[in-house]
Amino acid sequence: FFFKQKTAYEIPKRDWNSDVCSSDLLIGGYALETTSHLCLHGAAFVHGGRAYVIPNTYKAGKSAFSAAWVAACGDLITDDAVLIAIDGFRVTSFGSPPRIRKTLLDNAPEALRRYITAHIVLDCPRIAYLDIGARQVPPERPLPFGGWLFLDRGEIRTPTLARMPVSEALTQIIWQNLARRRLASELLGI
Repeated sequence: FFFKQKTAYEIPKRDWNSDVCSSDLLIGGYALETTSHLCLHGAAFVHGGRAYVIPNTYKAGKSAFSAAWVAACGDLITDDAVLIAIDGFRVTSFGSPPRIRKTLLDNAPEALRRYITAHIVLDCPRIAYLDIGARQVPPERPLPFGGWLFLDRGEIRTPTLARMPVSEALTQIIWQNLARRRLASELLGI
């Protein structure tokens, strides 16, 4: 329930030049085995000493947001796998480096392109891994949960903030991370 959309094809074909990497396998295995943490595909960044989680929405821009956040001197917990402790609701990660689809570089503002290019530590055909140094919060430093940020890459070019009803937020989190084949309402029994 944790893998990227192409995984079913890519793993049997050993297409490791894709968006899938071995960390996805480790994360998926961890998610299946742990009872102490909720493991979500998403990003998490730090603001005001608290962790804000961006749940996965395919190609909504969580990695682009993460790179821009770090380029603007913000701290990042992860751009791929969020761990939320069941006991204490603290957020951490596996500590894997952020990764960017290279197509992002085609449309990113020049300053962000320069930042990403200067921080590439592993350059693969379709993705690049970044070394963000001290801007990445280490896994051994979990932070208190601050809230959710949902990204929706639509037609609007100017970013806007809007409140989302709790029921819609919960439905999106369940759908994006746990319920690809069942309605969130069925899982919740509502």
